[in-house]
Amino acid sequence: MIVLFPLTFLSNAFVPVDTMPGWLQWFVKINPISHLVTAVRDLTNSGTVGSDLVISIVGALVIVAIFAPITVRAYMRRTY
Repeated sequence: MIVLFPLTFLSNAFVPVDTMPGWLQWFVKINPISHLVTAVRDLTNSGTVGSDLVISIVGALVIVAIFAPITVRAYMRRTY
C-alpha cells in the first residue's frame, strides 16, 4: 500500500493527462497504474482490448516473477 498510494495519485485515475504539467506527464505515461486505469476504461466504455491491458498483465507477471521466489525463500527460512 505504501507504493500503490502515491502511484495512484500520480496517474490518470483522477485527472486527465493533458491538464497536468509537462514534467509530470512523462511519469504518468509510464506509470503502471495509468495503464491499468486506461485498460479498465477501454473495457468498460467500448469493450475493446488494447495494448494497455497487455502492458498491465505483463507488468503484474513481472512483479510476481520477481517477488514470489523472494517471498517463498523468506517464508521457508522462518519456518525451518
